[in-house]
Amino acid sequence: MAADDPRGTKVAAYNAAVTTWLEGGAFATWTAENAGITTFPIVVGSSGEETGYEMNKCSSKDWGDCELGASQTLASGMVNLNDEWSTELRTNTDSMIWSATVPGAHVIGRASGESSWTVRSPDETAPLASLEAYKCEYKRHINRCDSGPSTKKCYRNEHVSANRQWLNTINLVQNNGNELVLDPCPYTFESKSQGWVTVDNAANDDTAENEAKALCANSIPDEDIDITVVLRSARDPWVVAGQLTGCTYNFGMPAGNYVGVAVTFTVFGCIFSLPLVRFMLFVVFDSFGLARGSYSRRTTVDVEPGG
Repeated sequence: MAADDPRGTKVAAYNAAVTTWLEGGAFATWTAENAGITTFPIVVGSSGEETGYEMNKCSSKDWGDCELGASQTLASGMVNLNDEWSTELRTNTDSMIWSATVPGAHVIGRASGESSWTVRSPDETAPLASLEAYKCEYKRHINRCDSGPSTKKCYRNEHVSANRQWLNTINLVQNNGNELVLDPCPYTFESKSQGWVTVDNAANDDTAENEAKALCANSIPDEDIDITVVLRSARDPWVVAGQLTGCTYNFGMPAGNYVGVAVTFTVFGCIFSLPLVRFMLFVVFDSFGLARGSYSRRTTVDVEPGG
């Protein structure tokens, strides 16, 4: 892995994207081409009206024109991109995205009553993608015993939790030919968790579990959760970073760190294996009569009493 240097290859590709974006004119071109955008014709839900949503310009130099979600996405993407092991990454501080809010999308935006959305542009009959709009994680834990300083008390203690999540942000990428595609890392979800604890419950008491299951089965939120649609350039280094890292935005360790880890494990391996090596050598030597003491001559001297 040190020889392959996966981080070095990815960082070089990302830095080249930053150079193209900042010094190669890609950012200036993107800004000029989209300077007059006021609406963005995106349809969320197959039954939605084909109307444009108001777009707000969001730049790294002026976050005041952006919705909070879009500015947070920009801040995390452009300022705090992973560089925890070295300073090899170039910092991209010049970027502009467009964002729009689709109000009440989680209630009126579902297609045919299903828990998914179809995102498409009005001029296209084929959707960009069908998005999972809702998911719920249900967990149940039963702890039977608590240990104290001098006693150990056991009982049934049921912990049940349900984490309901609704789609919060979609990132769209605009190619050079103005073609719209979904970002490979397009989704963020807003979570609303709820938990129950039932102490000393009967063995057949599934009240909390049933409540959690019922909550997960209900995909309608208690309140409207607006969705944010973000439009980025295909040359945006943040988009490139997502593609290079599989949406983790973590470029991995540099080659030197892999070498250090390998040396460390080798040293520890040698230290912990020394007793085993000595034992194996003794067994081998003993089988050939070469072990210490196996071939030495012994002399017995009988001493008579009083002698």
